[in-house]
Amino acid sequence: MFKDCNLQNARIEKCNTTGMTIDGVLVSDLLAAYAERNSEL
Repeated sequence: MFKDCNLQNARIEKCNTTGMTIDGVLVSDLLAAYAERNSEL
C-alpha cells in the first residue's frame, strides 16, 4: 500500500493492475471509462 505519496509525473507501463485501486476506484474501471469517453471523439 502506498499512502500519502506524491505520484506527480509518475508513469506506469506494461503492468498487471488487476485489483489495483486509486482512492477506492478500480484502475480497470478508470481505464474503461477513459477509453469509452475518448472513443466518442
